[in-house]
Amino acid sequence: MSVTRIAAVVLRQIYLMRGSVARVLPLFVWIGLDMVLWGFITRYLNGITASGINFVPRLLGAVFFWDFFIRVMQGVTLAFFEDVWSRNFLNFFATPLSISEYVTGLVVSSIATSLIGLSVMLVLATMIFGLSFAVYGLLLLPFVLVLFL
Repeated sequence: MSVTRIAAVVLRQIYLMRGSVARVLPLFVWIGLDMVLWGFITRYLNGITASGINFVPRLLGAVFFWDFFIRVMQGVTLAFFEDVWSRNFLNFFATPLSISEYVTGLVVSSIATSLIGLSVMLVLATMIFGLSFAVYGLLLLPFVLVLFL
């Protein structure tokens, strides 16, 4: 696998995102809606339960990870389908680009955009609902290992 070819696929995705507001805006709008919706649900659950369980770090943390992985999968899938629909997919393989390099480039670009979304979610949850990732401690270790391995 060639790193330059993978970087070229990532650069292409960056150019596509940069050139279209319709690709960038939903990233922030849906994240904001998710945080507001799930944040108020967790506040409601905290208000009606008498058990003393704090739902904010549990439920919002699960929403963070769920939303992150969903966005990674959607990013790869939609980028692939856009290339097929625009009939650009065949042009990629007229070059020496291999399938593994193409998929790796899509995954890397999708993880990068999803990390941007995750950071926006974290800022919103911290500002609006007072959630801190320090609550999770060592439970974040498997997530970090998946991202960087």
